Amino acid sequence: MKKLGLMGGTFDPIHKAHIEIARRAREQYGLDEVIFMTSGNPPHKKNERVTDAVMRLNMVRLAVFGIDGFSASSYEVDKPDYSYSVNTLKWLRRRHPEDEIYFLIGEDSLAYIEEWYHPSEILKLCTVLVYPRESMESLKRVLAEKKALLGGDIRIIDAPVYDISSTKIRSMIAGGQDASYMLDKRVYEYIKDNRLYGSETDEG
Repeated sequence: MKKLGLMGGTFDPIHKAHIEIARRAREQYGLDEVIFMTSGNPPHKKNERVTDAVMRLNMVRLAVFGIDGFSASSYEVDKPDYSYSVNTLKWLRRRHPEDEIYFLIGEDSLAYIEEWYHPSEILKLCTVLVYPRESMESLKRVLAEKKALLGGDIRIIDAPVYDISSTKIRSMIAGGQDASYMLDKRVYEYIKDNRLYGSETDEG
């Protein structure tokens, strides 16, 4: 029996905090593998402009390449319909019926998990691991509230609050600022080569 972690996200773009959080979760909970699942058609962002799914997946593949125990899945990107977490977890459970599944999410996602599609079913399919976005104290409060409301096995990933976000990276790049320190070098080069987020190439 293996312990499998699932870290889903829009990853627009994937950054160093994503990787570090997954590393910490793997170490703290003895995960054999962390699967990075790029959202293909995220329902919670249907009114927002999102970078092409294949390009976001390519960046995830670049970011996890060569890291032991990390992999990238195209399952949600390959689907034409909305990517609901409960359906992805069911798919993973069918593929790994004997394994333990751990679902990595942020404090901000946990805060409104009751509004997700079939949240009670999500909590039956996996153990939820949550990392802080505001503070460890606020995470503990949110976690206690949601466990009282929905039950389930919800645990904390011991990690600092990283001052890194995809929104911040996109804004910095669009404004001509250097965001390379927040990104894997290969991901940063991919962004430049494809002129994502309003970036220009060195030649341009």
